[in-house]
Amino acid sequence: PRATPIPSDTTTPTPAPAVGPPGSSALGVHGTNGRGVGESLQPLQPLQPLIDRQHRTIDYLRVSVTDRCNYRCTYCLPEEGVIHAERADILTFEEIARLVACFTRLGVRRVRLTGGEPTVRRDLPTLVALLRRNPQVQDLALSTNAHLLAGLASPLRRAGVDRLHISLDTLDSERFRQITRGGDLSRGLAG
Repeated sequence: PRATPIPSDTTTPTPAPAVGPPGSSALGVHGTNGRGVGESLQPLQPLQPLIDRQHRTIDYLRVSVTDRCNYRCTYCLPEEGVIHAERADILTFEEIARLVACFTRLGVRRVRLTGGEPTVRRDLPTLVALLRRNPQVQDLALSTNAHLLAGLASPLRRAGVDRLHISLDTLDSERFRQITRGGDLSRGLAG
């Protein structure tokens, strides 16, 4: 079901939130003073929460940080591969943080980073730290195949990941290699 916001009782447009420099409020609005120098304006007020057609409040957001993956699972990607999005079409970390800030104004409190495989996104802990600066994000999770997790688990935790969802299709290494078209189960288990 598609989530739709409850109409606000105000007709005045509200500026979109922006993420400011380190130490600023992740929910503050930043504009220019006419000379191109940023100035912090008043904090944004929360909007009405997102409610679905069954009248459930939506407080959970999944954000795909990449369309790439280090596996080619039979149920997910064709053997010949896919055409990936151009780098210019992928949201920057700042754009993702701004998008999350928009949704937290609508009541989202739980965020899960997904992909593709999110751990193949360069500097992922930087994004996590940026999202963690948003005080409205109460739970920050990551879905992963764990292939790169052995080297990223500590940096991701330090940056602010609360929980991991690790997806392993089987614990039989030969079957795992077949399903993932060459994946190494021991790498996933090491993560």
